[in-house]
Amino acid sequence: MKKIIFITAMILSLLGCSLSHKNPLDSSNVEIPKSVIGIELFSSSPQSPEKYVEIHWEKLTNVEGYYIYRAMIFDGQYEKIATIPNSQGNNMIFRDNNVFSNNFYYYKMSAYNSQGLEGHLSGFLRIFVE
Repeated sequence: MKKIIFITAMILSLLGCSLSHKNPLDSSNVEIPKSVIGIELFSSSPQSPEKYVEIHWEKLTNVEGYYIYRAMIFDGQYEKIATIPNSQGNNMIFRDNNVFSNNFYYYKMSAYNSQGLEGHLSGFLRIFVE
């Protein structure tokens, strides 16, 4: 009887070693989104009573969307001001209406994927709203 239990335990042990196990910390299947490219900033005209900054960028493939961050100084605290889905179409545009005259604004962007992973932040872009 002890011999049968021992043999059964050995067989199960060998089968267990040959089974495929997935390590949740294994990063081989993780794809970090690409960096956002082609970012351009445009501000409202000085004569316009409505002040805004418009952000244009190139649409990326294999991303779910984009995060837009803004600060009042280039090395300050950047606050996430928008989450834009990639399903918006081919013209990727966001208008920030929460700006005021005679101020500099600094923007950064990143993309995120279906796994919820965020790519690298872009460098900052600066614009003056007259």
